[in-house]
This record gives sequence, structure tokens and C-alpha cells, in this order.
Amino acid sequence: MPTFYNPLGPSMSSAKRHPEQTPIVIHNELSGRERTRRELSASGLENPFSTLAAKSRDNRGKNRYTDIAPYDRTRAKVQEKEGAEGYLNASWVEEVDGERRWVASQAPLPSTLPSFYTFLLTSPSLGLVVQLTNFIERGIQKAEPYLPTASSPVMKFPGAEGLEVKWLRTEKRPQEGCEVTDLEISSEGGKMKKVVKHLWFQGWPDKGVPSDVGLLMKFMKLVEETNVSFQPPSLPTSSSSSSPPILVHCSAGVGRTGSFISISSLLRLLPLHRSNFPTPSQSSLGPLSKDVRNDPLAIVIDHCREQRLMMVETKEQVDLVWRCTREAAEGRKSS
Repeated sequence: MPTFYNPLGPSMSSAKRHPEQTPIVIHNELSGRERTRRELSASGLENPFSTLAAKSRDNRGKNRYTDIAPYDRTRAKVQEKEGAEGYLNASWVEEVDGERRWVASQAPLPSTLPSFYTFLLTSPSLGLVVQLTNFIERGIQKAEPYLPTASSPVMKFPGAEGLEVKWLRTEKRPQEGCEVTDLEISSEGGKMKKVVKHLWFQGWPDKGVPSDVGLLMKFMKLVEETNVSFQPPSLPTSSSSSSPPILVHCSAGVGRTGSFISISSLLRLLPLHRSNFPTPSQSSLGPLSKDVRNDPLAIVIDHCREQRLMMVETKEQVDLVWRCTREAAEGRKSS
């Protein structure tokens, strides 16, 4: 039987903190740091949280929300025709032990769709896309449909070096609350070609949490299994034990996306580090407060926010990260 690891961390003794208070404590302790990051980002000056590229004249209209922009130092860059640089509102996010990377992205806009697919095509280790938003939520457009379908199986992008996206198949998986679609992306008349899997989870409302956490956990397991097993011919086999990166997006690419990445990171890291949870290099904001400095949830969420603003956006989402982590730990304890 595996040793049970307390997901709340050694600093959260029951005498000092009742477990149900923990998500609120983490949310409150980290909120001040996030306000500082946002102030630095909005200053218009170059600093670790500057967003000058995203707010340039050429790119500002390519952000779905005016207040959500990738930091210059972590933004995902895409090379388009003749060496020109495209733009995505997306950020590379590295886990605290440095062994795994993600791409956290907004839902692509019509104006950024060529860059989105070019980025997928030209990133050799990237073969999986996770979508966490529906297209319309409470009557508001949260994303534009961007996948080809069985009835319209080919999307072409004139002027983007023959960029073409073909629908191959879609499988509905109600047991995980999702649809899985295989796409073939190609350019230059097929000189570059790649198969990508797209997994769309449909049970997570904007700024909220899924009503069925168990279904989310099943979906997350499917994502991990798919990422490990899916090795298209264009995706080189890595000599590293770490998994290939995954692109995750909701609408803005911060709340649901940050929660998904944080949960996945904790579920991977906690069994590996039962007594000595890894810590990233110190933030320019200084160390975490002593109340949460040794708490794995606080470490992971704050590290995500160091790389993209507003990750795990609400206190309800902090609570979701905590609940999923605890449920997984309880499951390991009883197995």
C-alpha cells in the first residue's frame, strides 16, 4: 500500500488550519502577489511581468480580452512565412520541477487561427490540444468554432504558405464527458504534415467549476493516457522520461486552463515527492508568506501565475484544485 501524502503540505497542521479553510487561506495569501504582478504588467515598462509585445499596435486586436495578455518572457512565439513572427495569446508554463511544460492559451480568434495552427504544426513535440470551454456560455460567445468537421472536413488558409487542416475522425466519449477529434495539419503542399489530437471537455462553466468532479478526473486521466500513447510519425520520440507538452485553452486561457494545469501538475508531483516537494527558483516578488511557503498547492498555483497572469482565477477554482488533489490522495491511500 502506498504511503499517504497529505496534499495540504506539512505546514498545514490540523491544530493551526482546519482543512476546509485551506483553499481560502491560499487564495487570500496569493491574491496580493497577483495584484502586484498585474500592476507591473500594466505599467508599460519592461519588467518580469511586462506584456509589451501583446499590447503592441500589431497585436492588441488579437487578444480576446483586453486585460489578459501573455508575459513577454514566457509567451509562445510562432514563426510564420519568410521568418516573420506571428502572434498568439499563449504562454509556456513549466512545472515546478522543470520536468514538464504546457502551453496555456486563449481560444483562438479568427485573426489568430493561422498562427494557432502554424504553431501546432511547427512545434515538434506538441501533439495534443485540450479545450475546456464551450463556444457559447450563458448567451455569450466564449470561442469561435475552429475545427473542421465531418460535414466540412477541410479548412484552408490562403496566404499562409498553403496551410490546411483536415478532419480525420471524431469519437464521442460520454464516460469522460468529451469529444476526441483527430486532425491533420499540413503546409507547403504537404511538405510539412502532422496529426494532432483535440480533446474537448464540455462540462466546465466559465469562472466556475465542473458540477461533476469525478467526470473531470476521468477526463484528466484520458488526457494523460492519450498524451503518453499518441505518438504521430511527425512527433519524435523523446529520450526524456517527461511527457510531451500539451496545449490547453479555455476562453481567456487563465481560470479553467490554470486550474487544469495545476491539478495535473500536483497529481504528477505529489506521489514523486512525498516528503520534499520541489520549489522553483525564487520569484522577483520574493518568497511566499510563511503560512503557505511549504504548501504544494500554493507553490504550484503561484508558479503558474509567475508564467501567465490570473491562472486559477477564482477562490472556487483554488478550492477545486484542492478537492481534486485530496480526492486523488485519498484514492491512493485506499488502494
